[in-house]
Amino acid sequence: MKEFENAKEVEDLRSLVFINCGAKIDLTSIWFADEASQVNAYVFDSHRPINHNNIISDKKVFLIDDNKTKI
Repeated sequence: MKEFENAKEVEDLRSLVFINCGAKIDLTSIWFADEASQVNAYVFDSHRPINHNNIISDKKVFLIDDNKTKI
């Protein structure tokens, strides 16, 4: 993705915030999820489904859930 490649060039980048996007993408496989990177991803997304790797990630990807479920 072009946006991720552009962000990769920013030296002072420490956080990526995804608002109503990003949950479906496997963010754990993108460059910022590498241990050497200091960038964290914060995902605020009410859309479903959510990529399973983002849910089980213990580093770099933080999902903020709205705690709403469909009935």
